[in-house]
Order: sequence, then structure tokens, then C-alpha cells
Amino acid sequence: MYYTGAIKTYIDRYTGRIFTEVASADYWFDGSNCNELEIYDFQTVTSLKEYDSFGNLIYTYESTDWELLPLNTLPKNRIRMIYGQFAGYRYKVTGKLGYSVTCPDDIEYAAQLITENLSAQPGGLQSENIEGYSYTIGNVVDSNPVVKGILDSYKKILI
Repeated sequence: MYYTGAIKTYIDRYTGRIFTEVASADYWFDGSNCNELEIYDFQTVTSLKEYDSFGNLIYTYESTDWELLPLNTLPKNRIRMIYGQFAGYRYKVTGKLGYSVTCPDDIEYAAQLITENLSAQPGGLQSENIEGYSYTIGNVVDSNPVVKGILDSYKKILI
């Protein structure tokens, strides 16, 4: 498996996503005075709680008070209130992060290509000149159109 360690970190940062499921934990988001809350890519959400600016619990929502969006696909990246809206408070979302439970095959392939590219340039070599022959190895994504195409298709677009 090539999607590990530094390659995983590089791909996750480049795309703005985490491709494998992360253990359940708490994540904080600010309310936006509308009925939807933008969240990270989640596989599951088990609880939603509202807190004031001092960290005091205001309300624990029932799972029937909200729904995860999009409805028919993973990952879930928004929570919609069925009744009411997300006020200007802080919201604690508990759940499992991740674009998917396991790494998608094409991301694994891109990680393999990046690994092969890096092994061809030990020590992060950028350019070399040997007896009149020279070459330059640039960014591992930009230098390989296959890797760039795969990673760009997963890149999170922030609006």
C-alpha cells in the first residue's frame, strides 16, 4: 500500500481531503445563521451539540432534528436542520471523518506513481548536471499529468 506516511499527508493536503476513515472524534464548527452547516468530509455523524461562546452546553440535538447531506452519497459534508437553523453559536459534531472507508483505487495508484517519482530523485533532487547532460525534476504532481488528473478530480473546492 502506497497511501501511507508522507505520501498520504501530501495527497491529503493537496486535495483538501482525508481518504481513509478516521476514528470517531469531536470537531467544532461555527454556526452561520442558516439551516445548513458546512462540515468536513464525514462517513458518519453520531451527535450534534450546540454551545455558547463560553463553552457551555446549550442543547443536544436528536438525530431526528437534522440530516446529513448529500442524501445518497458519501462523504457527507453538510448538516441540514429540519426545523430551525444553526444560530451564531459553536457546534460540536461527533463522528468519523473520511472521504471513504478505504482509500479509492485511483488515489492508491496516484500514491504509487508519486512514490516511484520520488524514488527516482533521492533526497528530493530538483536538478542535476552531469558532464553536459542535465535534467530537472519538478513538482511531483505537475510533472506527471496522470497524477495531476487523479488528484485534481478529488480536490475540494472551497467557495
